[in-house]
Amino acid sequence: MKRTATSPFDQDLVKRLKSDPEYAASYFEELAKVPLPLQLALLRRLRGVTQQKIAAQLHVRQGYISRLEKTKSNHLLSNYEKVARVLHSKIIAVPENAKVTF
Repeated sequence: MKRTATSPFDQDLVKRLKSDPEYAASYFEELAKVPLPLQLALLRRLRGVTQQKIAAQLHVRQGYISRLEKTKSNHLLSNYEKVARVLHSKIIAVPENAKVTF
């Protein structure tokens, strides 16, 4: 069975993020607090992109993308930046206690 990139939960989350700016601000503020690998995995799912699709665009295997998304992974920042670019995003450093707005 072929897996899809978005689950019903992901689809509902996307609808809520689009329709409720206050919820979206709170969601992304909390997202900024989690480890980078998890941020990219959640963003990938929100965008409806599979690991396989990212792997194909970066000319790597799907398993490599899976390892990048593990919280205990320790890869070069440039590898995460490549994935972020595929997701039309960028990696930023935010000072602690700063208010993040989107």
